[in-house]
Amino acid sequence: MEQTYTKEFSSGSNYLTADYQFNMTNYFPASGTGVHTLEIWMSGDNVETEHYKYNMMCVALSDINSVPLVVMNDAVKEAMNYENQTLFKYATYNCTSVTFNINSNDNGIIYELISDNTIRVATNTKQPYDMNVEVDTESREDLSLEVTATADGFVQSISIPINNSNAYAAAENPTFYMNATNRSNGNANRTQLVNNATGSNAIVASYNGIWDGFAWTGDAWATDGDGNKCLVVPAGASIEVPDFKPLVIA
Repeated sequence: MEQTYTKEFSSGSNYLTADYQFNMTNYFPASGTGVHTLEIWMSGDNVETEHYKYNMMCVALSDINSVPLVVMNDAVKEAMNYENQTLFKYATYNCTSVTFNINSNDNGIIYELISDNTIRVATNTKQPYDMNVEVDTESREDLSLEVTATADGFVQSISIPINNSNAYAAAENPTFYMNATNRSNGNANRTQLVNNATGSNAIVASYNGIWDGFAWTGDAWATDGDGNKCLVVPAGASIEVPDFKPLVIA
């Protein structure tokens, strides 16, 4: 439900960098307690400023002690691929932890990047969320991060476009491509090397590997100290893929 609030300013004054506070006491959103988007701009004499949007937590008096909220703001306009950066800032109300799930959306193909990352925070305090973005793809368009924050059942989601100008393609339209960061297999098919290539040459969905010297606890498909998915091959261990012969001419 959209509501518009109008504030008149004198046309005879110049407004440069002076702060302005708008008292929302008598303008509580009609849809009630929750996270609402506030859009602000100035216009006059056929001139209009840039529009600024903020997500805002609003709590009715009857919900002060009972409703948890989480809000994300200050998101970057674009997340730079292959860089560590602050993606956004967040805050909670009436709860002390928030759980993040972050996926990449590559032209409709979803890859899990962060799963159930729970962070304990001080309520009513703004915090930055830093992440090393690594989405291994050749795509330049229709590429984004889909972020979901959950606080005691309340959910807020945002989408952040990904700038993939730092990427380089080892080979165009490869037959096979794998990156442990984007793996989607689990215990049921842990010996499979899933093909992440999506072009017309990628005719095999996965290859079965022969794994030797792995304990499958702390090695093989694992996560590093920063929570990034990786493939750990201990000294003396090996992976053989008998059905994959990259130098064979069909």
